[in-house]
Amino acid sequence: MIGPVNIFLCYHPDEGVVKKIQTLRVNVDDFTTIKLLATGAVGKVFLVKSKFDGKFYAMKKLKKVDLLSQREAAFFMEEKNAMALSRSSTWITSLYAAFQDKEHLYLLMEFAPGGTLDKLMERQDVIKEDDAKFYVAEVILAIEELHKQQYIHRDIKPANILLDVKGHVRLADFGSCIKTDDSKIVKSSSPLATKNSRNLVSLDYIAPEVLRATETGGGYGAECDWWSLGVTVFEMLVGATPFDGDSLMQVYGEIMNHQKTFAFPPDAEISEEARTFISGLITKREARLGANGAQELKEHPWFRGIDWQSIRAQQAPWIPDVKGPDDTTYCHVANEEFNPIKPAGRLKPNADPFPGNSLPFIGYNYLK
Repeated sequence: MIGPVNIFLCYHPDEGVVKKIQTLRVNVDDFTTIKLLATGAVGKVFLVKSKFDGKFYAMKKLKKVDLLSQREAAFFMEEKNAMALSRSSTWITSLYAAFQDKEHLYLLMEFAPGGTLDKLMERQDVIKEDDAKFYVAEVILAIEELHKQQYIHRDIKPANILLDVKGHVRLADFGSCIKTDDSKIVKSSSPLATKNSRNLVSLDYIAPEVLRATETGGGYGAECDWWSLGVTVFEMLVGATPFDGDSLMQVYGEIMNHQKTFAFPPDAEISEEARTFISGLITKREARLGANGAQELKEHPWFRGIDWQSIRAQQAPWIPDVKGPDDTTYCHVANEEFNPIKPAGRLKPNADPFPGNSLPFIGYNYLK
């Protein structure tokens, strides 16, 4: 339990009772800021400690004015909804609460002390193929769960794959997530896929059909996540992304012309099964593995011997040596100075007028 938020009233509350309930809702005063873990384009992630249960959480703080002024604004609700719908998942980062004040949105999530897959790759340079196979199998299961909820992640990459205290995968960062309709086709451009977005996130993992939709229109489906997984697997086994050009425009051009530019390094020590698996992902969407669902990936010969039903119960290739629940040894910890999270003023539902910058965020609050 995060805080005393389970209030039941059997009578019509007066104004004093309403104010009391407001003070008992989850808010930033319930937490002590420990560390700044990461800084993004529109928000920051902190390690925080609950004053009620003494547990440690990751808290994402998003500035409303930035969300409303940038293209990411379209997806803040999808980010929360995708995590909330996956609340019983063993593969997707747990969301415990979503709340807001006058200036910010907050997501209270589980803290994964094993850090991210890209940090593990930094320490090991390349991942052993059998180990990579284990991690990729778990990521497939995570993406499959998300797709079953009719959401596309659109930002699959090593930095968004967390490792929990036992070294197992947790998919994270749903800030680019989008929900599909019954057609399963998306015609919205991704906020990550513009040619000048290197300051937000690398284009290296984005599927060509997503880039094309951003530039000229057109649609794409959930199979774009499988392309990104293919780039991730390539990087795990080779130590570099396949379209890592000298300039942003060169990377963009190589991805769009992938049928001619994609190749394995001559000295890459990768099995034939791994090569065919990666090549089956880094290809045109119509022929891509996963175009007809995750089962196509599971049945690939590279995964021969993988027990998909019990993989979570198996020992992970690497288990973080965590000294305590607040150990950030394996995490990206920002070196910049930071101020503890402080409330910017609580929203009052009966206030007149209701703050205009908060109108687009009605319905954002959530409690697990």
